[in-house]
Amino acid sequence: MPEQTVDHWLNPAAFASPAPGKYGNAGRFNLKGPGVFQLDMALSRTFVIREGKLQLRVEAFNLPNHPEYTRGYSQQRKLRTDSERH
Repeated sequence: MPEQTVDHWLNPAAFASPAPGKYGNAGRFNLKGPGVFQLDMALSRTFVIREGKLQLRVEAFNLPNHPEYTRGYSQQRKLRTDSERH
C-alpha cells in the first residue's frame, strides 16, 4: 500500500475467502502490523551483608508513557467475503 497507517496497514484486496467448507492456506499469526516503540528499564544493586545478600531493584515500564490508541488493528478484526463487499 502506498500510504500505510496503523489503521490501514494491510491491503484487504490481497486476501480472498476460501470456498465454503474449505480452509485457507495461510497459517496463524502470519500477519505483522506496524512496530510499537516501548522503553522498559531495570536497575539493581546487590549488597553483601555478612553471610547473606541484599538486592535493591527498581523497574520502570513504558517510560515515555506514549499510548498506542489504534493498536487494536481494526482492519484485521473482520475480512469481508466477496458477497459482503457489494
